[in-house]
Amino acid sequence: MVQPLKILDIDFASLQFFEKYVISIVQEDAMVDYDSVKKLQSTMESFYGDDFYGYISYRNNHYSINPLIHLNCGKMLTLVGMAVVCNDHLREITAAFEEKFFSKPFSIFNDLDLAINWMDDLVDKRTSPDNYPPKKDQ
Repeated sequence: MVQPLKILDIDFASLQFFEKYVISIVQEDAMVDYDSVKKLQSTMESFYGDDFYGYISYRNNHYSINPLIHLNCGKMLTLVGMAVVCNDHLREITAAFEEKFFSKPFSIFNDLDLAINWMDDLVDKRTSPDNYPPKKDQ
């Protein structure tokens, strides 16, 4: 696996920044709410600037998440999509429910490498010359 460009711990998660995506590992028993996501968005936008990127949620801990937070992700113009990596059925059910609130490409995986490959392809498609500059309806 490629080494992260930067690793950053924020109050509720550890973030590993790569060229095309960020991998987030939320702390055990954390509560992910609107304020948490605002901090996460700000951190990602500071790192990626105007570059397109993807978000990979690596869910190996138990924590609470308000699925309505995903409604605001559509406003993040350079975020191309989200992958959730989990290896237990309950987390898959939760992620499938969250997907209903997310307006961009969203996929659930049980293998981190598969999620990374999917995200690489998604970012590459978004940044191809045929898709840049971004169209207003995307």
